[in-house]
Amino acid sequence: MFMAGWNGIIRCLSAVNGEEIWTANISGGEIKCSPLIAGNEIICGGDDGLLRLLDSSSGAETWRLSLGSAIAGAELAPTGELVATATDGAVHCLRIDK
Repeated sequence: MFMAGWNGIIRCLSAVNGEEIWTANISGGEIKCSPLIAGNEIICGGDDGLLRLLDSSSGAETWRLSLGSAIAGAELAPTGELVATATDGAVHCLRIDK
C-alpha cells in the first residue's frame, strides 16, 4: 500500500499489518495527487514540477522528468499512457516505456 503526504514523503505500508516498509522523501514540496502503481514502479509528482518513478520495493528514484509547473494530478489510461495535469493549466500525455 502506498501513501503520499503534503510533506513530500511517500510511504509503503504492509497491506497485512500496516507496518512501514520504506519511506521516500522526494524533496519536491507538497504531493497533491495519489501515487500511481505501474508494474513494479510508483509514479508521483510534486510542487517542484518533477514527475518521478520510484522502485516499488525500495522507494529508490529510477527516473524523473520536469513538467515545468507543479503537478496537480495524474492518472494512468487503460492503454498505458500517463496523463498529468499541471497548475499552469497544461495537460501532459506521456508513454513511459522502460
